[in-house]
Amino acid sequence: MTRIVDSAGSTRITDSVTLSDRMTVTEAGYLETAARTARTGVQQYLGRELGRPELQVVNVYRDESEVFKSASLHTFSKLPITNDHPATDVTAENWRDLAVGTTGDEVLRDGEYLRIGLKITDAAAVKAVQDGKRELSVGYSAEIVWADGVAPDGTPYQA
Repeated sequence: MTRIVDSAGSTRITDSVTLSDRMTVTEAGYLETAARTARTGVQQYLGRELGRPELQVVNVYRDESEVFKSASLHTFSKLPITNDHPATDVTAENWRDLAVGTTGDEVLRDGEYLRIGLKITDAAAVKAVQDGKRELSVGYSAEIVWADGVAPDGTPYQA
């Protein structure tokens, strides 16, 4: 899940992650795998997702220097994982009701994506992943800067 915050307040939008096909189930029944998430480049969002309903689609550019910045990478480690996208942020007050596992310590670059280790500790979520579920949420925030530009690959963007 990506939570985009702009000068008009906060708006919730979601990104899905791609789970690795390589999965291990521990003796305790926990599922360990990795996810590719938070990629660089231009991603498209509906204008209403970003608080700009007058725009049909918004191209948002994520520069690799920001995505792979050390401070950014560290924000993805040791986070709660949820099954689908909860309506609220996960906090110390509600994690027990929402979390089904955690991200690992190590967050690495994998091409244009981040690769994050995951440990799913909830039996129902483990079964769902084994049965093919692939949409889990690792929440994070980003600041949107509204500025037209052109990405290195030639794709125009608005933010």
